[in-house]
Amino acid sequence: MQAVPQPSPASQPEGYPPPEPYIAEPSLPEIEPGPLTPHMATPPAPEPHPPEPWTAEPFPNAWRVAQAGSGFLLLGLAGAAGKGTVTAGLLLPGVILGLAVLPGIIGAPALLVLHQYHGLAAAPAKLLQALTEAWMEAGRLAGGLASVVLFFALTSLMGTELLFYGLALAGWLGLAAARRRLRDVEHAAGGNPRGLNGLLWCWTLLTTLIGARLTWMAIHWLREISG
Repeated sequence: MQAVPQPSPASQPEGYPPPEPYIAEPSLPEIEPGPLTPHMATPPAPEPHPPEPWTAEPFPNAWRVAQAGSGFLLLGLAGAAGKGTVTAGLLLPGVILGLAVLPGIIGAPALLVLHQYHGLAAAPAKLLQALTEAWMEAGRLAGGLASVVLFFALTSLMGTELLFYGLALAGWLGLAAARRRLRDVEHAAGGNPRGLNGLLWCWTLLTTLIGARLTWMAIHWLREISG
């Protein structure tokens, strides 16, 4: 290391100590960049997973659906027991079963279309399964009400009125079960059940109006054929 030459004493101001000798710092050797180590390298992008194939949810078996349908048939048979006519005995059970099935068949497509239009999360297969389960609950309730309707049909003239009251009760409880199950399905799919409330109210009103209209037509038709 070389020392920097000091100024002469003549050029140094009075009262100041002489400056310390300057020592040049050694130059650092140049470091060439080496290859990146594994922990410094950029991780590769994950490979995209192929979409899972869509599979429909298993629907209730035919035996359970038949049990629900038999509940509505029993309700119709109980109401026809007090009529005493073959026409009512043959037609009334089928009419009751039709009144239990047709409103749901007519109203369900509107629910499915509007559900997809609003961008909700549940799959259509899940919605159909929830509607089927709710309809089976209504069928089991109708089968339980058949004994009450049968008692009044045999002992009074209130069999027909109680028949349609029982059908209305089973239908309303079936709609309530459908609303509950549809909200559960939407929540399980990660959606917002609150966004489904308005759609369910409109669907409930539509299904109720369809059922009431069909029931009114059925009552007038049965009165005409029974004389």
